[in-house]
Amino acid sequence: MRSFSKIIGLVAVGAAFTVAAAPVCNTADLIHRWSFNGTLEDSVGGLTATASGNTAFNSPSDPTAIRLYGTGHATASVNLGAGIVPASGGPITIEIWATQHTEQNWSRIFDFGPDNQNYVLMSWTQGSYLRSDAVEVKASNTTLLRADHELQPYDFDVPYHISLTLVQTSDGKATLAWAKRDTLTGAVLRSGRNTTSAAWSIANIANWTSCYLGRSQFEADFDADATYDEVRIWKTALTDEHLGALQDCGAAGFVSDGSDAFFEKPDKAPELVYDRARFAALRAFAVSPRFGVRL
Repeated sequence: MRSFSKIIGLVAVGAAFTVAAAPVCNTADLIHRWSFNGTLEDSVGGLTATASGNTAFNSPSDPTAIRLYGTGHATASVNLGAGIVPASGGPITIEIWATQHTEQNWSRIFDFGPDNQNYVLMSWTQGSYLRSDAVEVKASNTTLLRADHELQPYDFDVPYHISLTLVQTSDGKATLAWAKRDTLTGAVLRSGRNTTSAAWSIANIANWTSCYLGRSQFEADFDADATYDEVRIWKTALTDEHLGALQDCGAAGFVSDGSDAFFEKPDKAPELVYDRARFAALRAFAVSPRFGVRL
């Protein structure tokens, strides 16, 4: 594990900086983590995913992600499986690093649900139009929440940090907040928030066995042509500050609760946890996280 001084020395030799406390994320709140570093294992929750169709890890010698080569329905997807959400329900946060390569008809970032009448989804596109997307919750074939074109476009071959938080309200509804961040600058590119029009329990997801990456519940929709680098599920509603800090650390690591400075993934170098405002000026000296540290 690298020290702060060694990493800072890579980007600002001779300069004196004080590392301030980063936003706190309690590691106990992370319940699932799929890193796709040559396996489909969940390194935190033990829930091994299953891949189907034309899929492959991105590099035979140094796998760091999984590629889905979707060209039609049921042609390429990953199923995270049942139990991705606690039986008690929310709040939860879904956090994804992913890249779309070509548009496929109504392809999904994810689609969790038992069938095409009950689900929660985020789509890469609507139809095959790049400047479109959707966030939707449906129950008993009734749409309870629908947000159109709020995160588009997902440009081809550009990685994004994508998040969705779900919080149960006091009257039984659910409030969802979604965002798309630039993985180079950490900037929030687009975001939105809304509440379901009627009662809907986040605990429903706990019983769903079809929790797909890249695949729709509708047979007319195509699977995604996309790469997934990292998927995490937290049993808490992460704030914008938390999500921004997590994105800044990259898919290789995240802000811990203070007991350790790094959260390492075997296939990638650990990355610096830092105070975003204090170190914003150092972005110009960034090094790609694929080869080392990015500030």
